[in-house]
Amino acid sequence: MNLTYIQQKVEKMEYESLHAFFADVDLMIKNALVYNSDPKNPYRIAAEEMKKRYKKHAKKIVQSLQQQKQAQSK
Repeated sequence: MNLTYIQQKVEKMEYESLHAFFADVDLMIKNALVYNSDPKNPYRIAAEEMKKRYKKHAKKIVQSLQQQKQAQSK
């Protein structure tokens, strides 16, 4: 799993759910951390930073969708 593959799937609208998209991003980050285990490895450092940013943005997206859903149900 890599960003290019994820981007291609987004462009082709192949994701059936946000959960599926998140699963691919999670897998990509997990793989980067597993295969770059040295804490000083620049790819691991980048993956750790990406993980932090991804979690922050994913949380905001989920919260926003929940708020929209609640507003629609009123």
